[in-house]
Amino acid sequence: MDKVRPQDADLLGKHGQAVGPIAETGQVLLLGKLWQAYSLKKIAANSPVKITGVGEKGLEVEEIRDEEEE
Repeated sequence: MDKVRPQDADLLGKHGQAVGPIAETGQVLLLGKLWQAYSLKKIAANSPVKITGVGEKGLEVEEIRDEEEE
């Protein structure tokens, strides 16, 4: 699993997929790599996610809702 570094800010806005549920912390698949991630809201396994922040705990993510994908 890749560690998040400050230079990873270019990942902001990219879309990935939750690998297992994210309940505060979890993992996302992004650009063919597993990344440590966290979210303020629970995200179900295999849900599409958007990277909204980069921090010490990993990538901050939000679940992408259907209306956002259109």
